[in-house]
Amino acid sequence: MINLKWLKMIIIAIVSTFISIIIALGLIIGVYKIPTDSMESHVLSSYKFFIETNPNITPKVIGGKLDTHTDAIMLLTASHRDNDESIIKKSLLSQRYTIKDKEPDEVIYTMGLKSEINEFDRNILTTMPYARYWHGYVIILKPLLLVVGYEGLRIINGFILFLLTILLWLQYQRLNEKLYIIPLLATLLFLNPVSIVFSLQFTGVITITLTGLLVLARYREYFINKKIFLPIFFSVLGGVTAYIDLLTYPLITLGIPLTYWLCSTSVNSVSKIKILGDILLYSIIWGIGYSGLWVSKWIFATYLTDNNIIYDAYHEVIYRTSTYATSVGENISYINVLKNNLKYYWINFLLLIIVAASYLSLKKCKIKDVIKYSCYEKYSPFIVIAFMPFIWYFMLQNHSYIHSWFTYRTGAITIYTLVLVSCLIIKRRRA
Repeated sequence: MINLKWLKMIIIAIVSTFISIIIALGLIIGVYKIPTDSMESHVLSSYKFFIETNPNITPKVIGGKLDTHTDAIMLLTASHRDNDESIIKKSLLSQRYTIKDKEPDEVIYTMGLKSEINEFDRNILTTMPYARYWHGYVIILKPLLLVVGYEGLRIINGFILFLLTILLWLQYQRLNEKLYIIPLLATLLFLNPVSIVFSLQFTGVITITLTGLLVLARYREYFINKKIFLPIFFSVLGGVTAYIDLLTYPLITLGIPLTYWLCSTSVNSVSKIKILGDILLYSIIWGIGYSGLWVSKWIFATYLTDNNIIYDAYHEVIYRTSTYATSVGENISYINVLKNNLKYYWINFLLLIIVAASYLSLKKCKIKDVIKYSCYEKYSPFIVIAFMPFIWYFMLQNHSYIHSWFTYRTGAITIYTLVLVSCLIIKRRRA
């Protein structure tokens, strides 16, 4: 029998996604009307930051490797000079300059160095598209590049991360939920905030996640009373993620806000079955927004330009979800995918948090309660959310194996969920 409530919410999510697609297209076209001469000037003046590819900024702390390769792609895409193509074609193809046999960060370094000594010949440049992503970050990056370079963007990244963390802390104070800052800080430490601030590539999804948490905390009563807006919220969250992100660790924009929402509104008032149902429903809704925005870009770029982006994207999806890795020249196992990602976890920190929280919660429980799992029973549905990263790794084995040095951050969902649930158990047993 069809669940009419689910059907209604899914329809709302689909309509919301269609509206988001129209807005996304309008924004990307609009921002491509901004002249790019000063943008390129600011990018090239930052060439010294690209002397080394993907440097490790915190060599003694796991997760410190920067993604200057992708940052260079983002900067080159945002600052690509105007040409004779139509505004729609330019905005959908997401073109950038390249130089034969050079990586994107090397392109910026070469262009910047030669421009500084007045020996730069633009004839060595060719243009290439990267159209299977929206590159929605350009709606923010292009205006910023009018006034700042790469170093300035990093400062802005740090300010935004700090501001969102403070605003969340203040909001939790107002709600008398200071406990929720503990899993948030644990998550930020796990992500390595230094490398997050210094890499444009890593900033997008954590900014979306923290903004989502802030909206849920600030307008919780509104969402409770007007439940029609919850499917809109999660579909937009998924859509914005697909719009801005270049496949880093996008799943955290679902897992972390969903854990917070259910823990703060449902865990003490509804059944485990209802919580499990909500996890499935909002995951589907987030997926509608995420996949809807992404696929729409392939369709627009294919039918409004002369490029078969659908074909290109299809083959990239097949490759990224395969078990073959070109870096090793052979098939890889899921166990190897897990090993590659788990080695980046802050094991000591993770064990300290989980063991300490578990010990304190167990100490407050009666032995018979422990045996019967009565203390943990109401929180058992959150195991599903905690396992989301491992499902993601399984679905994208190739991508998760090759890029484990940043895909490991998907595990932030597990960290946030386990720490938050442990804190709630401690609070419950002390009450």
